[in-house]
Amino acid sequence: PAKRKAAPAARSGKKPVQGTRLAGMLQEQRDAGRRRGGMRDDELSGEEGSDDDERAQAAASDSEEEDEFADETVDETRLRLAKKYLDAVKQETAAVEEDDDAMTFNQDAIAHRLREDVAETKGKQYRLVADKVAAALPSAGEHRFLRGHKLPVTAVALSGDDSICFSASKDGQVFQWDVESGAKSRIAPTETKHGPPVHALAASHDGKYLAMGGKDCLVHIYDIRQRSIATSFKGHRDTVSCLAFRRGTHQLFSGSLDRTIKVWNLDEMCYVESLFGHQDQITSVASLMRERCVSSGRDRTNRLWKIVEESHLILRGHTASIDTISMSSEEWFCAGAQDGGFSLWSTQKKKTNCHEKTSAWARRKWCCQLDFLLFCSCLH
Repeated sequence: PAKRKAAPAARSGKKPVQGTRLAGMLQEQRDAGRRRGGMRDDELSGEEGSDDDERAQAAASDSEEEDEFADETVDETRLRLAKKYLDAVKQETAAVEEDDDAMTFNQDAIAHRLREDVAETKGKQYRLVADKVAAALPSAGEHRFLRGHKLPVTAVALSGDDSICFSASKDGQVFQWDVESGAKSRIAPTETKHGPPVHALAASHDGKYLAMGGKDCLVHIYDIRQRSIATSFKGHRDTVSCLAFRRGTHQLFSGSLDRTIKVWNLDEMCYVESLFGHQDQITSVASLMRERCVSSGRDRTNRLWKIVEESHLILRGHTASIDTISMSSEEWFCAGAQDGGFSLWSTQKKKTNCHEKTSAWARRKWCCQLDFLLFCSCLH
């Protein structure tokens, strides 16, 4: 009978009291052994133990912060972050004023700083640096030439941090250059020695992608970090003549001699839409932060494309093909044409604000490239 009573207990999973006590004694012996060997283990573990402690402390602090703000509403979170931002602005402003030996702290300085931050976010912050840049330009003997292409260079592009330069040529090769050292490496074509001529380059602001376009009517997307071609977009029916990334995003605009501008999304690696309107070949395209772009073409017009509104403005002012266009801000852009002049435009007006034509350019009858220093007064 005793055996029969023990069987159900074993089946039910209950442990005898004696076995439990024995297990407890064994566990106590193990803990005592660990305590006796604790100093030795610490000496052997060394930095690993300190790293584990730091990780544990960091995890504990993170969990405490999460627990502290776990019950916050969205409005309370916004208010907390706004107060934190204002405190940081006050500290920076106070530090600047201390350096300038200011007598008192002025609240107008904070308001001015906030207006500057908002304007910079919207792309309306200007910096007058033309005089400083002109004074800092290198002399004729300080210029450096990077050689490697066998035919004329057709396009160049800089990475977002200005540390890497990309160049393309009619020989079909695309080189990557280190700006400081001048070291080069060929990134296209990868298999053959020469490819079809490349006419346009554009680098994303975060330094992840390089877009290439040319005679083969394709838009090639090169992954700079992986050092390989991510994809090649088909769609244009003629040479790809210009490329531009929307600043801060992976939205890409490509212009072609087929008179269309196509919009691509590199996050999804897909085609978005086509923009129609130019009556002749498109020569240049530019974009900043807003979801719009400006373009120029051989039909002697500039066009401002409003993607969200699905409309565009036609801006006329030159008497010849417009070959280049560049944006200074979301409001101002400049265009150069084969009539030897360049013009300054506002997106708020359909007439040019300034049209300059110098005698030197008039004799050469060409303005093939110009560029703005972003949000500044410097044009080159």
